[in-house]
Amino acid sequence: MQTLVYENYNKFISATDTIRRMKDDFKRMEEQMEEVMGNMDSISNFSTDISVNLSDSRQKITKLSSVHSLLTKLQTLFELPTLLRKAIQMEAYPQAVTYYTQAAAILSQYEHVNSFNGIREDCENTVQLLIAALKENLRKPDLTANQVLETTDMLVELKESPEEIIKIYLDTAHQVLQKDIDMVREAPGEQDILEFLDGTGYLFLGSISLSISTFTTSFSDNDNITLPDNNLQEMLSEFAYKHFSLYFEHIQNRFTIETTAPDNALLVRG
Repeated sequence: MQTLVYENYNKFISATDTIRRMKDDFKRMEEQMEEVMGNMDSISNFSTDISVNLSDSRQKITKLSSVHSLLTKLQTLFELPTLLRKAIQMEAYPQAVTYYTQAAAILSQYEHVNSFNGIREDCENTVQLLIAALKENLRKPDLTANQVLETTDMLVELKESPEEIIKIYLDTAHQVLQKDIDMVREAPGEQDILEFLDGTGYLFLGSISLSISTFTTSFSDNDNITLPDNNLQEMLSEFAYKHFSLYFEHIQNRFTIETTAPDNALLVRG
């Protein structure tokens, strides 16, 4: 019994010492936390002082940055006519269109400022040269469908009439097809009829198929063209009917000559 009491007493004394040490540890921790809080308050006050001291400088820097941005835009505007002319000379038409469309909003915004009138007029005159160059480019008979589409989109972006753009394209396509039709009309009468059909048909049908496909890609399926689909379909149908009629007229004339000839090649082959 005495041994049991002695062991429990020792445990009690040990627990008392542990509690006393924990109390001391918590007290030191509390003192350290108070010191940390004091340091945080000092840091916060110091940060506030720095922010107040730098507030004027920050406002000046923001103002200077705004002025620098404005000066950069103004410099770009003053250089715009020169940039446009250089791009046109280099035939960098997409770059020229980008230059102008990005600056057009600013020029419009400050059109009431007299000092900008000269720049705006110079740019508009230069853009007319760009539009003329794009239209001349659209008149090239060897343009691919992608090139026609790209040129069309640039002209639309420069606010040109879709009807006029389509007319330029169809006039150019007509010139190409007219050459093929002239070959049909001028083909030698002594040429074998089947060779005649193979040669002239290959040229004409290939050209008109390409013209119709390019029209569809560049205009009918182009979201930038705001004309009603019925109008576009009517333009294309009229164009195709006109040229197919001319082609078949010459083919019919050739068959008429062939069937009335004494040595009818078709009858012999039949």
